Amino acid sequence: MRDIEELVTDVMDYSMNVRCQLVPGYEEREYKNALLIELRKHGLDCKAEVPFSVLYDGISVGDYKADIIVENRLVLELKAVETLQKSHEVQLVNYLTA
Repeated sequence: MRDIEELVTDVMDYSMNVRCQLVPGYEEREYKNALLIELRKHGLDCKAEVPFSVLYDGISVGDYKADIIVENRLVLELKAVETLQKSHEVQLVNYLTA
């Protein structure tokens, strides 16, 4: 099993492969599908659109879907935007604490 640092480095490399092959302008869906192909091509177990509950006091108050979960250890949230906004960062932090 890869350690988490190696997994992150590999996923970043595979993500850059996708970015280099698919020019800017596609929707998030196309990048996600291409990244899933790339990750699986390298033998990584990955799942798309994985639902998670947001809990408050042990009670579900909402749901969200992680774009991709890699090896049940790494959550990928994809954005097909020119510039990341503060709201994107807040969304990520909220996902990680859910």
